[in-house]
Amino acid sequence: MKFNKHQAEAIIVQQLSSLLNRKIRKEELVPETYLLHKDEMIQVPTIDEKLLPQKVMAYFYGCESYIGFLITDLQQQKLLA
Repeated sequence: MKFNKHQAEAIIVQQLSSLLNRKIRKEELVPETYLLHKDEMIQVPTIDEKLLPQKVMAYFYGCESYIGFLITDLQQQKLLA
């Protein structure tokens, strides 16, 4: 799936709003981005049900006690999980 960061972040805001039972704004999220190697992460369910590559970009968005995440390829063009 082609990666559109703004659309993906909007979905994370929507999901976290649902979990927190209140409307949150993107500005409330605490974002962090990491380059992760396969041995640094657990296997997560992927969109296309394939294994993750050796290296990925991981975006984490924290709000209160919840964390949402996106995982893309290194070029940040394909959303993997």
